[in-house]
Amino acid sequence: MSLVTFNGVAIPSFVKVRRIEFSVLPELSVQYQELPRTFGGSFLYTQKGTKKFSLDIFIEMPEGRVLFDCAEEFGDWLQGDNYKPSRLEFNEMPDCYFMANVNGAVNVSDILVAGEGSVEFLAVDPSKYSTKGLEVSGNSPLTVNYSGKVEQPFTVTFTVPQESTLLGITNTSTNKTMRLKGTFKQGDTVTFDTSKKQVIYNNQINMRLLSIDSEWLSLVKGVNVLRLTVNNSASTAVLNVSSKIAF
Repeated sequence: MSLVTFNGVAIPSFVKVRRIEFSVLPELSVQYQELPRTFGGSFLYTQKGTKKFSLDIFIEMPEGRVLFDCAEEFGDWLQGDNYKPSRLEFNEMPDCYFMANVNGAVNVSDILVAGEGSVEFLAVDPSKYSTKGLEVSGNSPLTVNYSGKVEQPFTVTFTVPQESTLLGITNTSTNKTMRLKGTFKQGDTVTFDTSKKQVIYNNQINMRLLSIDSEWLSLVKGVNVLRLTVNNSASTAVLNVSSKIAF
């Protein structure tokens, strides 16, 4: 019925997916606060949780194979990237994917000549992502148009344009800034990975450079203007920005 790809690998050909069941909404946790001398409670926030995908499967053994061997191969496929969240893609939903991992035990029942069972994937991040992603380069200040529905972390890389002791990247749309303090030479490379919360300086992770007053940036829906400053002065150095698009 359905071709499913996990961590870039198609589901084994002998595993037939009969049905896919998925949650329309992620698990929601609505938080209220009870207030004295009031009727009802005060709304605080709604927190989005995981999103589930359940597959009903049928294992049809190829000639010369046995069910246990096929089930073991299927188990290897389910590991994805060593049980870490991996790309889960369905051909019914082209050009998009979820970040998920297999959830709990997977059982297959033997029906003499084949097997049947079910498997559940759990997307800890309930967002759906575009396979095309976002790649933008240009001189600072760089305008980045982001079409996703939710705020999204990103990666920005630049080459230090001159010897300096202070570097900063600001998203003027949110007025937040990431700052570095240290001794920087012209030609050094700096990468802010706001998804992993990492600073990469000359291809080495170096979190000691991050100023204590820094705020990690995200892309907001619509127009984002990223501005580089060197020694507190505006710079026109080239910024290279990449991100996923959540929709």
